[in-house]
Amino acid sequence: MTPSLYEEAAFRAAAGNEFRPGGLRLTEELARRCRLEPGLRVLDLACGVGSTARFLARRWGVHVVGLDASASFIDEAAAYQDGDTDPGRGRIDWVVGRADDIPHPDGYFDAVFSECFLSTLEDPVRVLREVRRVLRPSGLLAVTDVYLREAIAVPLPGARPAAACLRNATDRRTMERRLDEAGFEVTTWEDHSRALGGLVASLIFEYGSADAFWQAAVGDEPAVRESVAASRPGYCLLIAQ
Repeated sequence: MTPSLYEEAAFRAAAGNEFRPGGLRLTEELARRCRLEPGLRVLDLACGVGSTARFLARRWGVHVVGLDASASFIDEAAAYQDGDTDPGRGRIDWVVGRADDIPHPDGYFDAVFSECFLSTLEDPVRVLREVRRVLRPSGLLAVTDVYLREAIAVPLPGARPAAACLRNATDRRTMERRLDEAGFEVTTWEDHSRALGGLVASLIFEYGSADAFWQAAVGDEPAVRESVAASRPGYCLLIAQ
């Protein structure tokens, strides 16, 4: 079975444990905008190896649930936690599970963090509705993600599923419409595309060339690369209530 892009050594070397542009700098900005405080309950959706969950628990004292469909990522996250737990700070629970079937009751969380995840989904509205279900009234959805600065389709025929954030990325208007369909109102939108540019530069360095990186990301499809370039991928930060 072909490993996901996220599991490749070159990707991990460039992106670190965050797997995304901006790293914990943007996570901290999200936390600040959400006015997190000790004791609040936060869901880290598609938590990967747990970098955000650990950061939020330590820095902000919140109770975090790190949820990911990958048991291997959850195992890695828990292994980090075993060695650096600070009982004086917030706690973390690691859960293997699906974003469209979150194993928590209605209104359980004060905030949900989704970093570079919604753009990977075939049906983001379904997941957003599930997120809304587990958020308390007036709870916040905190997102950083890839979006298209030019509103054109980005076909990825035959591309690896882990082309990830590019696979189902869309333009700002469509993102906001999907959030509205799921019952959210966007209160903050910021462009942070420079963070994406920085990550891509690091990935090209780690893979040895731009061609090798694109081969890893989308496969040997020149038309796909042209379509991606024409769409001008960017990176955004948004808060929705």
